[in-house]
Amino acid sequence: MGFSSPEDVFTTLRHALVSDPALGGKVGGCLQFVITHTAGPSEWFVDAKAAVVKSEKAAHAQCTITISEADFMAMAAGKLTGMAAFMGGKMKLKGNMGLAQKFNTLIDVARKMDAPAAAAAAAAPAAAPAAVPAEAAGFESARVFAQIGARLGGDPSLLRKVNGVFLFHITGGAGGATSTWTVDAKTDGTVTAGEGAKPDCTITISDANFMAMASGKLTGMAAFMGGKMKLKGNMGLAQKFGALLDSSKSKL
Repeated sequence: MGFSSPEDVFTTLRHALVSDPALGGKVGGCLQFVITHTAGPSEWFVDAKAAVVKSEKAAHAQCTITISEADFMAMAAGKLTGMAAFMGGKMKLKGNMGLAQKFNTLIDVARKMDAPAAAAAAAAPAAAPAAVPAEAAGFESARVFAQIGARLGGDPSLLRKVNGVFLFHITGGAGGATSTWTVDAKTDGTVTAGEGAKPDCTITISDANFMAMASGKLTGMAAFMGGKMKLKGNMGLAQKFGALLDSSKSKL
């Protein structure tokens, strides 16, 4: 399917490092990327050993790589080698040049993850849904969150597609009870009961309306416009949540 942007590439790199701790050891260093384009440069920091990938400038990078967005994407696609980019003046290096060569290891892994991820997930046995926590018992939505966790575990490409952390407040339980869920579709692909990683988007919705959305009987837009769903934070990200639900049933 191919990468669509540098952010796409770095998101996949982050997932590769989190999924395989040994991979970071093969690189064992910190790299700073300066990606140039007409709108101005963007900077990415990669600490391979710590499995940290952030869109920021860091002070402790051991190697700084400056390259245009077009040439970086050509490298990510395997159409341009690092050596050819450097020798042709398309890539500038500062610091540990040997570390830059090791970055090809990460690029190769990211490229392999990108293309077959969906096919591999389809071929692999479906992951078993997680057990429903006691605090979520009695909520129909609990089984949907368990299924979402299984989907994230079985299809790493979803992290790249969604790239966000959601906090759900599910209301309407017995006796006015509520349940809270954190869906991390950004770093480690986990779904946990309670509050976890800092959310990019917080969604408050009743158990009944959440199930109506999950089954496709209620759209996210209708729920929001009708006052059945409250959003806080990145509202655009809420639209991506549909990728985590069964596409044949969800209209989120």
